[in-house]
Parts: sequence; C-alpha cells; structure tokens
Amino acid sequence: MNKPITIIIIFSAILSIGYYETNWLEANKVIFFIKKKPTLQITFGNLFASDCDLKPLDQLTERQRSQTIDFCKYYLDFETSLKNQGELDACKKAYYATRKNKPLSYINHESWDIEVE
Repeated sequence: MNKPITIIIIFSAILSIGYYETNWLEANKVIFFIKKKPTLQITFGNLFASDCDLKPLDQLTERQRSQTIDFCKYYLDFETSLKNQGELDACKKAYYATRKNKPLSYINHESWDIEVE
C-alpha cells in the first residue's frame, strides 16, 4: 500500500472512530464507537457510564458540561446546549436506550431474591 492511501485511511479512521472509558465499580472498560459526525476529537467523556449518581446540571463543572455536549453530539447524534435539566435527562435517556448489554437479572431488594427480567 502506498503512503497517500495509508494516510487517507488513518485520517478517515481518526474522523470516524472515538472512545470513552466506563467507570463501573466491577469492571472499567474502554468502549470504541463510530462517531455520528466527523471530528478530530477521539477521546470522549461519558458521565452516564458510571455507578455514581449523575449530578444535577447546575452542579456539573464546565468541563463536564462540555464533555457531555460533545458525547451527546458525536455518540448519540443528539444536539444539545445543556441549558436545562430536561436536556441532560434526555441525553441520559438516549444513552441508556443505546446500551446493548442490559442486565439479565436484578435484585429485588424487598425479598433479596434474584429475579430474571
């Protein structure tokens, strides 16, 4: 393969592939995804991929807000400016709708039995 074609392939990959890291208590993972829109940004922050409760919009730092706006835009194709809590909740709902690995079971805390969904 000659150099110009290799450079084009690498540049195309940079424009179309991104990743984020999860912060789950059991296992942290790096998740690669195909971006909905081309951008040179490769690393994305995902506040929703965590065991911690998501802070309300007014408690997010400017960096967290910016990361969430970028994540929603390039991962979910969900344009937002995060002007209100409803926009943050809509982005979170869209993220959870895309998750393919839904839990097979959950714990019923009233009886502490494991029930299959």
